[in-house]
Amino acid sequence: MAPIRGTRSTRNQVTWTCKAGHINDPQEHLLFDMPCFECRCGCGEKFDNDFEFFMGDVKVNNHDVIGEPMHQEGATCVAFAYAKIMESTKRMKAIIEKKDPDLVPVMSAEDLVHKYEKLIGNDTSTGIKKVVHMAQILKDQGIRSEDKKTLYKVSDISTIRRDDCESIASALGKGFPLHAGLRVGKNLQKLKFCQIYKPPHGSQFIAQRIPVKGHAVVLIGAGRKKGRWYYFFLNSWRRFCVRKDSRGKLLRYGVGFSAI
Repeated sequence: MAPIRGTRSTRNQVTWTCKAGHINDPQEHLLFDMPCFECRCGCGEKFDNDFEFFMGDVKVNNHDVIGEPMHQEGATCVAFAYAKIMESTKRMKAIIEKKDPDLVPVMSAEDLVHKYEKLIGNDTSTGIKKVVHMAQILKDQGIRSEDKKTLYKVSDISTIRRDDCESIASALGKGFPLHAGLRVGKNLQKLKFCQIYKPPHGSQFIAQRIPVKGHAVVLIGAGRKKGRWYYFFLNSWRRFCVRKDSRGKLLRYGVGFSAI
């Protein structure tokens, strides 16, 4: 039985017509109706309008999909991003099975780090090495919940090229949060709600002769405005990008969005 999709982004349903007059209706995925990025009549015309979707806007079977942000303390951001992806995936499965997703245990980033260190040894490297090895650990050994009562494994691992925006958007629309990395600039820590983060270009690090610093996040939405793609991401920094109402009540935190 298909899940009942509740509140969704007002800009995720896009119908467009090519110059030859062919009408392209949205492609329905699990969470969002995605635009048809290339005309189905075969003329080769591309979709060039604005659209946007964000898992935080969505309720499936009257439940929140992404849950609460994790708080990175000690363990690497790569592990926290993977832990959150595993939790969110299990939340989605529970929702579809009409179970309470809040009963899904929080995954332990520390467990993943421990298994990585046991496999690699006393390793201080960062970046793609940790991303690849931790993904393989999730498949081979799995990750335990924080209460140590549950072990989860992934059945498969795949990658999407960072410049393949359409495939990234389609995967997110199907309900798959994605592990990604951002270059860390001075504005990331200070990012405010509704501000767009623009990662520094790699050449800036080369010019200043400093190592490129990256940070792992979880992609949970995508959009395009005036031809420029951007992504919503979930961060594991405590009290990141806080959003409050006019009375000062906390509405949301942990979510930012970034240009690419």
